[in-house]
Amino acid sequence: MSKADTQTSLRLPTSLRDQLAEAADAAGHGLGEEIRDRLELSFDPPRAADHETQVLLLAIKDMASLLEDHYPAWHADAFSFQAFAAAISKLLRLYRPEGEPEPKPKATEALFNEKATVDGVSALLVGSASRGLLGARWS
Repeated sequence: MSKADTQTSLRLPTSLRDQLAEAADAAGHGLGEEIRDRLELSFDPPRAADHETQVLLLAIKDMASLLEDHYPAWHADAFSFQAFAAAISKLLRLYRPEGEPEPKPKATEALFNEKATVDGVSALLVGSASRGLLGARWS
């Protein structure tokens, strides 16, 4: 905590405090950081660049919640993970545009060009996302 931060006390139901503590442990940080992260997200929730992506993200969130109502969390159990991954794949197929995949890059950078492959671009996207995920998850 920096000197610019303000310390405060907060009364929580025990069950909510336990849920927050469990989430903090799973993320590898303390209860205070878990509460701060969640509060910050409530004021500035991540938004997708376009409406279709926002709808897709909400559907994925709903699927994760429904799964967790009946099974362990997707990130904590091999069966749940496989079921969740399959559900996401099926959901994405509903959005698949017609035609063959051909690169149509907007930029002229070396990484994004007409010779790009689906595997190459997907590896680049996962690499970029995982840096953010790992930083958030292990910080």
